[in-house]
Amino acid sequence: MVGTLEVQVVECFQVKSTGSLFSGNKLFVNVKLDGVEARSASLPEAAGGVRWDFSTQMVCPQHAANLELQLKREGLFSSHFVGGCSLPLQQISGTLEQEVPLWDGSRSEVGRLRICISKSGPKTGLMNLAGSQIVSGSDRPALTPAPTQSLAGGLVNRASVAAGSLGTVGSSLENYARSATTDLESRPAFARGSSQALANLAAAREDGSRPDAVRRANELLVEVDPFDASREEHRQKLAQAVERLRHASNADLSGPLGQQTLSSCDARIEILFNDAMQHRNEKDAHGALWLAGRLPSPEDAEVTLQLRLRQKWDQHSSKEALQRASDLLPAAAAGGLELEDFMDALDLAEFHSLRSQQGSASAAVEKLLKALEKPLFGTVQQLLRDNPDKAEAIFGTLGARRTEALGLQSLQQQLLREKGLQLLKAALLPSPGQIGFPELRRRKLRHAILTARGALDDPMTRVALHSMMQEVGPSCFAHSTESSVWFLRALIELLPEEQVHPSVRRCLQERPADQMVAILTQSKELLAEINRELPDGLLPDEWQQLRQEVRQALARGNEAELKTACQKLIDSPAGVFYQRDVQQVVAKLRSAFRLPPSWSVESMVRGSDVKLLAKNEVTDSRLLKLFDELLRSTALPHVRTRDRRGLPPRNYRAVRAVQIMNAPTWSSYLQRRDHVLQQCMKVKARSDAGFWRDRLNGELMTEQILADRMEVSAFTPLKREANEVWLFHGTSHAAAEGITSDDFDMTRANPSGLFGAGVYFAESVSKADEYVKGKVVGGVELFPLLLCRVCLGYVYYCDERRPSARALEEHCLLEDWHSVLGDRKKTSNTFREFIIYDNLQAFPAYIIYYAREY
Repeated sequence: MVGTLEVQVVECFQVKSTGSLFSGNKLFVNVKLDGVEARSASLPEAAGGVRWDFSTQMVCPQHAANLELQLKREGLFSSHFVGGCSLPLQQISGTLEQEVPLWDGSRSEVGRLRICISKSGPKTGLMNLAGSQIVSGSDRPALTPAPTQSLAGGLVNRASVAAGSLGTVGSSLENYARSATTDLESRPAFARGSSQALANLAAAREDGSRPDAVRRANELLVEVDPFDASREEHRQKLAQAVERLRHASNADLSGPLGQQTLSSCDARIEILFNDAMQHRNEKDAHGALWLAGRLPSPEDAEVTLQLRLRQKWDQHSSKEALQRASDLLPAAAAGGLELEDFMDALDLAEFHSLRSQQGSASAAVEKLLKALEKPLFGTVQQLLRDNPDKAEAIFGTLGARRTEALGLQSLQQQLLREKGLQLLKAALLPSPGQIGFPELRRRKLRHAILTARGALDDPMTRVALHSMMQEVGPSCFAHSTESSVWFLRALIELLPEEQVHPSVRRCLQERPADQMVAILTQSKELLAEINRELPDGLLPDEWQQLRQEVRQALARGNEAELKTACQKLIDSPAGVFYQRDVQQVVAKLRSAFRLPPSWSVESMVRGSDVKLLAKNEVTDSRLLKLFDELLRSTALPHVRTRDRRGLPPRNYRAVRAVQIMNAPTWSSYLQRRDHVLQQCMKVKARSDAGFWRDRLNGELMTEQILADRMEVSAFTPLKREANEVWLFHGTSHAAAEGITSDDFDMTRANPSGLFGAGVYFAESVSKADEYVKGKVVGGVELFPLLLCRVCLGYVYYCDERRPSARALEEHCLLEDWHSVLGDRKKTSNTFREFIIYDNLQAFPAYIIYYAREY
């Protein structure tokens, strides 16, 4: 066994930070003995340096050769090697405190570590044979001396060379446990706990403190008395004394010797700090500050040594910075690097003054700025005429706060104004051979706008800008639509609305009508990118008149007048520019007619000159597929009635469909449905699936396919409580157009029908197909089928073979029922039919054009 090695890692410095997202700035150090890690510690890096405060002790075997120190940087997924060093153990003896270089894989120095290493030899002297853990087994008798009256304590001096054998041990050690003079049962003063073993008075207590820390620190300080700050040996012993005190308990530090030692360290650290300041050695000054920070101090101390020294350092640094600024003042008035150094010195003086908490440097800084104000004003004024770029560099050096303090805002505004106008003019004026307004010019214009906007608070800038725009505008409008559009954008971004249209209205009116519309349309789209709108004053008078008519109709609240005014506005180019007015009309009409949210009011306005109506082709392939599935699933090819002409088709195929958006018909239908719902609640009419299954001979065939399909119902769900359902109505092409444009015409209802004069609906396409009339379109005969929302309400169930038609009509017209279900499926094994006697109880939602398959 060679001994024990204690390594204390104090500080790492001169290591470059990365700040990388994946590398991080967290360093950790590994201490290894011949490649075996003893301990590691980490700390976030700051300003190229990391300070640790940890130590480790390791057993140093006979064959140990090298102590290794490695520095690594923690990454997001792993860590990577920064640098390291290796120290031969043969070169270490006693206590060694030094800085060691860190080398990377290419043998380049990447930083330095400050470490303290203590190496101690093997334990010699007394061996405690009373401790049974030392020997065991068959070896114990060989190491245990024969019982003797002179060895009651169990101590043997193994260090004496003269002690040749166990038989002579008694002659080399005085026995303090002689039975004649001492009680053998008494506990020795050097025993630890309840054992009879020796106590190690240098070992750490349970709280980590060391009993001899204060004494050892005091001994180190005595060795360097008087203290000489210029001697490296004295500085090292002071540092070792501070580290010893860090291992002392609070009780030991509060004792007389502890207070004396702390006071002595305090005085020596201040001597070291004052010496560093006297010799302008910033590194040693920071070293003293660091040492002061490591010196233990009472928790209730208001001002620590480190804080006191730091305040002293800040005061000194602030004065030095002010002196440097004063020396630079004459040269700073010319601008250049001297001005930059002058401003840096002022900033440094203010920074250290605030940290010192011992007064402010603001008065001295203000005095220096006042002395600089007049000569620098003249310099900048001259540069604005001769070299604006250098004047701009000066403002960049000063910053906003110093520019204001030096009274240079007016010159800065002048610079911004001249530069902004110059850039704007260069970006807007078309060059020879220019086509459109290319991307490079757009970037230049955006930069020019940004520059000019900085000077718009100045009234002179706005006047100059307005004048320049009047000069450039005609050339832009004469060049191309693109140049005109970007000119308008710049104008609207920079000038108030009241100053925009007088400048360009005449230029716009001189353009052909189609180009004027193109310029305004493209300008609107371009301005939308920056959340701006075209001023109303730029739009033609006739467009503004159309908007006025819409606003008057909105005020009067007449739907028909509102629809007409809105249609005129939408049909003109003005509709694009007055979208707010259009949206107000849309909201008003949607609310007035209770229109479904998915209906396009704009298309309804355009769809008809008479009413709010649109018939839009269904382009959704999923909806067309659903209609095709509906026809095929409700087909009953083996069922035939007397109304069938020719053979029944085997199946039906949906070819196309048209969605009906008829605002007046829809509004009337909803009013009637609401009234039916109230009556159903009054008579407690049932609408549940059990009622349909048990009382009405089964659920609807259409229900199985269209149940809760919101896209079919225009996202306006059916009112199940009013027995609102989907049913078919077969008719001719002309009748389908008429019904969907107006509503079901009850005057055409057949009074001789089996169930009376009503509107008949079917749940099966095969039944509705018996009444359709086809037309050849594109070589294929297509048949129209209306898919309707029908409000059946309180349903009268009729399963008579020959019912009284007049009685059924009276049930629904004079009594509480709203519709009749004629069950010919039960009586004749054919179809169920559904009859309403009020045409407002049905709304034709789609026309499905289908082909027959035989």
